[in-house]
Amino acid sequence: MRSNAVMARKILLVEDQKSVAAMTGRMLNDAGYQYRHAHNGQEAIELLRNGVRPDLILLDIVMPVMGGYEFLDELNGNEALRELPVIMLTGLGEATAVLNAVRRGAVDYLTKPVEPEVLLACIGRVLAVKESESANG
Repeated sequence: MRSNAVMARKILLVEDQKSVAAMTGRMLNDAGYQYRHAHNGQEAIELLRNGVRPDLILLDIVMPVMGGYEFLDELNGNEALRELPVIMLTGLGEATAVLNAVRRGAVDYLTKPVEPEVLLACIGRVLAVKESESANG
């Protein structure tokens, strides 16, 4: 059974591969999350500038137009948006890719293909930390 707290959570999925986006979107819907999909970092930035306010962002690194690293740089350059938690979802598993993502502010990093249970647990943990931080100050 889905809780109202989960159902109210909004996720912005930034992924250029249609099959990955569709599979991840179905999983998020099945878990009770609301989500919006952007095909690249530039589209995601435009959604954020137009008032879309997710509780969390799932972000691929390698995308056309604007990749994940550039997106994180844009996010960090905007005071109103830099506090949005970002979980990287990418096929890049090298230590330098993880380090680049974390240095740019990603709160977690999962390598695709990711097991649904692992992704949902990670999302739940990040949202719980965000909620706790909001409640404490």
